[in-house]
Amino acid sequence: MYARGLYGARNPPLNTLWATFYDPPFFSQIIARNRLKEITYFLLFDHKTERSEGLKSDKFALASFLWYPFIENSVSCYKPGVNLTIDEQFLLSKARCPFTQYIPSKLDNFGIKFWLFVCVDSKYVLNGFPYTDADSERPADQAVREHVVMKFTQPYLGKPKRNVTTNSYFSNVKLCERFNMY
Repeated sequence: MYARGLYGARNPPLNTLWATFYDPPFFSQIIARNRLKEITYFLLFDHKTERSEGLKSDKFALASFLWYPFIENSVSCYKPGVNLTIDEQFLLSKARCPFTQYIPSKLDNFGIKFWLFVCVDSKYVLNGFPYTDADSERPADQAVREHVVMKFTQPYLGKPKRNVTTNSYFSNVKLCERFNMY
């Protein structure tokens, strides 16, 4: 599946990737076509009986059990460089999920917006979460952009100095005043 994405083959029929006239030949060398079909048929990441309960409390519930442990490991195990950045990443998605966004100015109009905290030197994702409209952790008096910056920088406050770069969306006087305290 990763090779398909890297090759730029968005959604070709699986049979064409194993055809002898199709390049590159590594698809047939990695895994047998029928074995891949069998694995993808049985591969599930949630329990159907628990799905509706999880979605009531967390819109990202279907992927959160994979995403959040990855982020926890990133925060606890990786020592980032001095230069960090906070930005949004719009990932193309035609999935029917409650937080799919429509942004007409983007080339691919439909997708999922992620807030990401990245080490500039290594391009390693240190933290991130999807924008799902409602965040139960965010205080009512705090703007979304302030919450994102504070959530990302919390593990690094009071530690050796870091340079956090943001775009104009995340910049405001209230945040600057808050960081002057550290």
